[in-house]
Amino acid sequence: MAQPKTAAKLSIAVRTFERMRAEIAEMGAGIPHELMRAVLREVVSAVDSATTEVRKYPMPEVKWLDGPEEHDFPAAADYLALLADPQTVTTLTDELRAGSIVHKKAKDILRAARLRLLPVDNPHVASDLSKIKKGHPLSPILLIRGDLQTGVPVQIADGYHRVCASYHTDENTDIPVIIAVANRRATR
Repeated sequence: MAQPKTAAKLSIAVRTFERMRAEIAEMGAGIPHELMRAVLREVVSAVDSATTEVRKYPMPEVKWLDGPEEHDFPAAADYLALLADPQTVTTLTDELRAGSIVHKKAKDILRAARLRLLPVDNPHVASDLSKIKKGHPLSPILLIRGDLQTGVPVQIADGYHRVCASYHTDENTDIPVIIAVANRRATR
């Protein structure tokens, strides 16, 4: 015989299950596969509605500064210090300072860096999206070139959040970047 508390919990579970079974039947699902299809239809419908709503209010075009801000270089050096020795960090930072702007697509930068797209509710991404909406220009991105032969990904030395914010406005956004190249010793 079940304990009183256990019996009460079991009774609640049975009632909940029966209610859910009735709701599932209303959705036209009699078996688990049908339920999954019904749920998937609801999710797809919700995503389609949200996408349509977002398209009604397009983001303004991202504006960019002509060059990186001074504080971007120490930020890049701080990140690179986690990956390389001090001399290499100094060399790469100097190369970034002296580098020229080229343009790359947001989607390609994230793919080459093998980084996931941060969500719009990430505080730094949200801050950059707010700047974009207000028409404030963003600072160009500082990159360290990857190596296809050795499988080394691009490193976003500074500007990961700006890349993500730009992607959220349009994955094909052309982003101004400066690319430095790390000397890689061949290991055989």
